[in-house]
Amino acid sequence: MRWYLRVLRHYADFSGRARRTEYWLFTLVSLVISIGTFMVDHLLGMEKTIAGQYGPATLVYLLAVLVPTLAVGARRLHDTGRRGWWQLMWPIPVLNIALLLMLCGVSRPGTNRWGPNPLCAHTTEGAARTPTRADETPDWGSTQIRRKPAIRVCCGWSVVCGSRLRALVGVRNW
Repeated sequence: MRWYLRVLRHYADFSGRARRTEYWLFTLVSLVISIGTFMVDHLLGMEKTIAGQYGPATLVYLLAVLVPTLAVGARRLHDTGRRGWWQLMWPIPVLNIALLLMLCGVSRPGTNRWGPNPLCAHTTEGAARTPTRADETPDWGSTQIRRKPAIRVCCGWSVVCGSRLRALVGVRNW
């Protein structure tokens, strides 16, 4: 539900990138709500009163989420390295399958022209230093000890581990 609300907070934000999780969970929750509104229309006996397809509750909901749906779709396509205009392929019978495959595609690593990868938004270009207390340089007389900083790669995988992992593994001198 938090991904659904996140998309609604970015109601008409067509810039940036969206993770697969954000897009598909918004789509799932939106589908469930659409089914619920259709059931309400059916129970009230108004399931096909507007334009021969939708009841009033369903139509109001679909119009309310039209802009966020287009916005999260554009951000998802930006994440795969494509322009948001590719969404215009939905009505075309064979090309909509290609669009579906694009929306299921893997994110482009690092930063593209629409911004940093949302999987590693806390990093710069996919790798950044994670500051810890171990990064401080203690002064013990003339000997100074500098511990290696933790470097994280996109998706949270550690390349060079900090003091926490060293303590867990039991290695003293790296």
